[in-house]
Amino acid sequence: AIALLLPNGNLVNFGLISLAQANLTDLSLASLPGSLQTGVTLVSAMRVTLQINGENIVTAPHKLYLSFAIPNELRSCKLAILFWDQNLNNGSGGWVEISAWRAAAWLSDGLERLEASVAQTGIYVLVCKNN
Repeated sequence: AIALLLPNGNLVNFGLISLAQANLTDLSLASLPGSLQTGVTLVSAMRVTLQINGENIVTAPHKLYLSFAIPNELRSCKLAILFWDQNLNNGSGGWVEISAWRAAAWLSDGLERLEASVAQTGIYVLVCKNN
């Protein structure tokens, strides 16, 4: 299996994919493709990429497992995972909230997690909803 862990504790499990190359990149607010909605604050962001036989894959052959680490100071925050959907707004793109669940700490960092099962590669962000 291919599982990648960023220094901030964010993780993606790509599962078993033969002849694959996966990449996980930590992103800053300035490097996001579009502004976040009013009333949300960025916690962390990552770009998920996958190549099979040298070709960039947009839709993975099976579900990918995303796991965002929740910093202790934000545990009481209303958290969500957003995905950048390039096809929204006539191809200009936009953020879409995806279904996610909260999980108890299971890595050695001891941090709770917000997790999701997804099919698309691309940019995912963990946000705190301020309202």
